Formats: sequence, C-alpha cells, structure tokens
Amino acid sequence: MFWGESMETVRLALFRAGLKDFSVFNPFVYSADLYHSNSSDPERLDQMQNCKEWQDKIGKSVHIKDIDKILYYTNPAYFECAYQEGSLASSFAGNTFVKALLLPKNAALLSYLSFAKKIEYYYTDSEEDWETWENEQQNLTTQYFPIFVRLDTVSDEFLQMRYAFLMLRHTFQLVKNTAEKADISYYEKYIKPSKSNTIIKKWALLYKAMMTEGAEGNYLYSLVFDRCHEKKFISYYSFDKSPTMLAKTLQYAQNDHEKGVIRAISIINNPRPQLTNLKKIYPLMPNSPYFYFLVQREINKLEDWLFTSKYSRYRYESEERTNNQNTAKDKQYLQALKVFLQEIYPKTKGEQKDFLAIAIAHLCFMQENMEEGKGYLYNISAAANATILNQKNIELALLTLKTQDIRAEKTQHDFWGNIRQLEKIAQKQPETYKTLHTLLRIACDEYEKIDDLAIGGLLHSKSVYYKYQFDEKMQEWGELLYSEERNVYANIGYFDRKARIKDMDKLIFMLEKKHKTPFETFLCAQTLASTYFYKDVKGTIAFRNSDLKLAYETFRQIPDTFWEKQYQFAGYLNENPFEPLSLSYKDARYFHFPFHKTEFLQELLCYQQEIQMYPQKKADHYLQLGHAYLNCTFWGNSWMMAVYGQSQDGRTNFYSEHLYGSAFGEDKKNREKMFEGNYLKGNLAKKYYLLALQNATNDEQRAMASLMIHICTYKAAFPFGEKNYHAGKSLMDFYTKYAHTAVFESYSCPLLADFVK
Repeated sequence: MFWGESMETVRLALFRAGLKDFSVFNPFVYSADLYHSNSSDPERLDQMQNCKEWQDKIGKSVHIKDIDKILYYTNPAYFECAYQEGSLASSFAGNTFVKALLLPKNAALLSYLSFAKKIEYYYTDSEEDWETWENEQQNLTTQYFPIFVRLDTVSDEFLQMRYAFLMLRHTFQLVKNTAEKADISYYEKYIKPSKSNTIIKKWALLYKAMMTEGAEGNYLYSLVFDRCHEKKFISYYSFDKSPTMLAKTLQYAQNDHEKGVIRAISIINNPRPQLTNLKKIYPLMPNSPYFYFLVQREINKLEDWLFTSKYSRYRYESEERTNNQNTAKDKQYLQALKVFLQEIYPKTKGEQKDFLAIAIAHLCFMQENMEEGKGYLYNISAAANATILNQKNIELALLTLKTQDIRAEKTQHDFWGNIRQLEKIAQKQPETYKTLHTLLRIACDEYEKIDDLAIGGLLHSKSVYYKYQFDEKMQEWGELLYSEERNVYANIGYFDRKARIKDMDKLIFMLEKKHKTPFETFLCAQTLASTYFYKDVKGTIAFRNSDLKLAYETFRQIPDTFWEKQYQFAGYLNENPFEPLSLSYKDARYFHFPFHKTEFLQELLCYQQEIQMYPQKKADHYLQLGHAYLNCTFWGNSWMMAVYGQSQDGRTNFYSEHLYGSAFGEDKKNREKMFEGNYLKGNLAKKYYLLALQNATNDEQRAMASLMIHICTYKAAFPFGEKNYHAGKSLMDFYTKYAHTAVFESYSCPLLADFVK
C-alpha cells in the first residue's frame, strides 16, 4: 500500500544541462533525498578501465565484454569450482578471456584471478559453500599470507600491484573494527612507487586514506574523490567537512586544483545556498567540471524553492507569510547567482560557455525575463553537447508558453511537438519524466492565467502521469500508486477543486469531440474518467452554486445506474436525505435508500415551487429544505452531494495534493466559503430553519425549527475543534416554550434540560 509521496517525487525541476563528464557526480545531483544515489560510477568508468588494463596485458584479441563478464558478473564460487575441476573451458565456452587465461604463458594471471575470486568470496555474504573448499574462508589469511610476504619475487608489476592491493584491503578489513593500526606497508612499498596510472593505484589510495588520521587523511580522501569515480561516494562520506578540519586540509594542497577540489567536496551535497563558496572555487578551477556541476546544483535548488511551492504544493494559511518571505529571499539569491554567472560568462569558451549560456537563459526565464534570456539562448553553439541542446528545447518550450498566444492552434501544436520530443528522450533517460512533470505544471499555470481551466486541468492530470512515470522508473513504486488510485477521484480532483460550469462545458465538449487537434489528442490520451463522471462534477458544482435547475438538468443526462455502480456513491448516498442524521440517534439506521441525485434535485425544486404556490406549506417545506441541506454538510447522511471525500478530522477530502488535494485544498477560508458556507457551517440549512420558524403556524413546527437551528449553530462551532459555542435563544426556547410538544418529547435530553435550567 502507498501511504504518501516522497519529497523527491513532488520536487519540480527543469534544468538538466551539464558537461559531458557530469555522470561521475551522480550521487550528488540535487535531490530532496539525502543523496540522489549511492552509485558513484553509473557508467562503470573505473571498472571499464580495469578491464582495459587486463586487455592490454593479455592481448587485444580478448574482448572487453568477456573480461567484464568474468571480473564483475561471474559468481566467485562458480568460477573457483570450475577452476579446481579443470572445467573452465567448458563452463565458459566462447569466452575469449578464459581461453587466453588457459594458455600456459598466462598461468600466473590465471592463478592470480583464482586467488582474487577467493578473496571476493571471502568478503561476500553468500550462504553457499564450495564442496571442494569447505574451510577456505576460515583459513584464508593463514593459508595465503605467504603469497604476500613473497611479493618481492613477483616480478610482473601488473600482478605485483594487484596482489599488493588485495593484501592492503585484506589487512584493513582485519583490523577495521579493532584497536589495532592497519599496515600500509603494502601501499608504500609496492603501489606508491609505481609510475603507472593504473586504476589499482587510485583504488589503493582510498585504503591509505582510511589508514591515515587527521587532516592528512582528509586530504587523501580529496585526492581519491578527484582521481577515481567508483570511490567518490565513500570518499565524500568519509571526508570531514567541518570548518576547522577544512582549513587544516587546505594546507596539504599542492596546487589550486587540489584546493578547489577540497572546497568543492565540502559543499557538493550541501542543500543550502553556496554562491559565496562558488566565488571562492571559480578562481581555483575555472575550467573544471566541479565548478559547473555546483552551478547546476544551485539552479536545481532555486527550482525546488521557487517552482515546487508555486506549482505543486498547497500550503496551509499559517505558512503563507513565511513562504512569501522565503520566496523574496530566493528571488534575490537567483538574481545574485545570475549576475555572477554573467560576470564570468565572457571569460569562458567551448562547452563551458555553452553551459553558462543555457544556465543564464534559464535563470532569466525563471525571473519571467524572457527577452534577456533569449539572447543567451540563441548564443548556444549548434555543436553543444546533447544535454545542453535538449535543455535548449526545454527553454524554447518555456518561451512558447510565456510569449505566444497559447489559445492559438499553432502555438499548441508547437508546444505538443516539444513534449513529444521530450517523451522520446524520457524513454531512454527516465529523469526526463520529472522535466515533463514540471513543464506541464507550468503550462497548467499559464492556462489558468488565461482562465482556461479545462485545458489547465488536463495538463495537470497529464503531469501527474509523468510524475509517476518518474517514480516507477527511478524508484520502482510509482506505477503501483498510479494504477491503484488513478481511476477514481484522481481523474476529477483538479476540476472538483477549481473548475466552474464553463470549464466543465468546455472539457466535456473536448472529450466528446470527434475530430481533435493533435494537442487535444495529446491532452485526452491519458487515463480519464467517463464523461458521466465529469457531468457529475458539473452538476455538483451547480449544486454548490445553488443553481438547482442547472444541477437537475445536468444530473438528468446521467443514468441512475451511475450512482449505483460507480465510485463510492452507493456506499455514502444510501439514506433518506430528508431525515436529519442529527436526529437519528434514537432510531436504527438502514442503508438501502435508493438515492439518485436527479430525484433529490427534483424534490428540492418541487419544495421551492410549492413554497411560492402554497404559502400554507411554507413552514413544513422550509423544514424539509433545511433537513436536506443539513444532510449535505459534513455531519449529514448525504455529504457526498457536495464533496467527493472527507477525512476523520473534518477537513474536506484532504488527501495527497498530487491526486486529490481536497476539493478545496488546505485553505480554510476556501473550505468555509464553499457551498455558501453550508458544508462546514450549515449556513443554508440554518437559513431554511430560520425561515421555517418565521413562517410556522404551530408549536410543533416552531419546536423543530428551534431544535434544528441549535444543531446548526452547535455543529458550526466545531468544524476543526474550535470551542466557541454558547447555548443560544433557540435552545432556550426549545426547553422552555416548546416543552409540551411531541417534537420535544422525541428529542429532548434530561441532562441538557437540567443544564438549561
């Protein structure tokens, strides 16, 4: 079961441009989670370098993919069993790496690989045992230690360094949870002196860092972070980022680049504004990907702070003032970042210049400064890398939304073309679904600005689809949520919250239109409710607006079986709406009333007409209208006439913003205004009870009207736990003036009578 959205799911982001080697910073891409990922090397650059070194050693005729399969995708137990049984050739038939290893001249290489697989098995959590190697794990250290003390006899540097690395790692593992000090002699004697740029040397440096204390160890972590990819995450995690240690670590740096790396690693996953540090890092490494990656992070932070709150989340009133203050600060920070990037832009060239151009353009567009941004956008080279060119298309889509007439069919067609291109990219790069989600939220907002909530609602709904595509591909749970919840209230939630009658008319017309434009086809090509469901929303809105004739005419277009079989109507609209639920405490409740919205509206209209035609019936009819409208409040048996869901704390239909958002969001003022204040305050019900009292011709009518006015007043005092109710005249009259009535006999309370006295 899905209980809620993660903050990373709802976070909005459009900016994904980068330099060609940004993948090495994968764990530190801006995220609402603690880390974007724990995969330091998603493209496996280090492992591929290791495979290439093996190929260089054993021969070009050996395929890299075959080396990769044996080194990284072969179970160590399976390999060792085949080795000991002499069945490597048959077990790995067709593998050019195994074939080369079996040559007599490569016996030492095969022996090393067998030993490496034993070590690999030793450090895995596998529960399986090798039948031919039952005690190998327990005896590994003592049995194979002589190999390491004879390393001086291994003349082949390739093998010597790899044996030394294995022993360095092994000795570290042996003492890491003890008070003993690890032996780094294997690094100092066999690895450090080598002039080779082998990946082994880079990996081994991590173990020296872990065996070295204080600022020197911290400095070594920064070198590992800089020199290899696979160890970036552990290097970052182990690096002490405190200001005191940072100052000491900088003293070990040998040049500006190393100083820049040290400063970069200290902030590379920091969620706070880092412009001050960016200004320190840029002079140290102006052409380094570190700096430009940090710029990307700052832009993503600003998108989160400005876009997510504006286009995605519905805030409580108590947060609104704080949000406004934060927004002002965020906009000031955006301007400061943009000015800094504009200052350094003329100093850059090539890929870095293209990146800064797209970054500045995006910041301009975030400020709604489209003209300034266009200048930078059109300066981007046609030879820019794919991420920058893709980002340019995103910015062009923004320009379309912000500067062209989005009512025009051509504009809509152009925008649809941008979306279609992004969808193609998303199939290979699932992160793009977040871009689509964000872009459609912004598009939804633009259509709301021109008062077109029909298209705005469909864009909003489509954006939800992209959100869960992102969740499904990136976090492997979004589709479950989408498939289980999408086909109920989610399909109408936006329209329930925001739409008016004209919006529903346009929406229904578009859904029923036979010859749609490509843009309309795109909007409708998603999981939507039936047309009857949208007509039900229209009728519900008309009912809330007290337009009973329109509500009746709308509900007449829907078959009665709809409320019997669809959604949850039958589970909640199943009692007589003219019998007040508030008075049913003495009677058994039955849930088999054949409730149809059309018939209910017809009866309301009938009562209103007869009030005009038969004045003598006014009091009784006003009482019936009062009962009906009281039952359409939160406390009634027909509340689903006004809303589509409610929670236990009295807040109307408050589910997750992404699907439900509540019929009226988290805004208390809107909730109280909805349905002329009737749903939460019983205003309409009380109005009719007051009219009944004014037009009453006998004490039975007056008693019922007085009792119900008291109930409306009492209920209205406790919608959210407020305690401002005071017994009024209606309650006093009920227990004094009308104590002789049958109504009093049926509904009076002895304890309350004593209280009134």
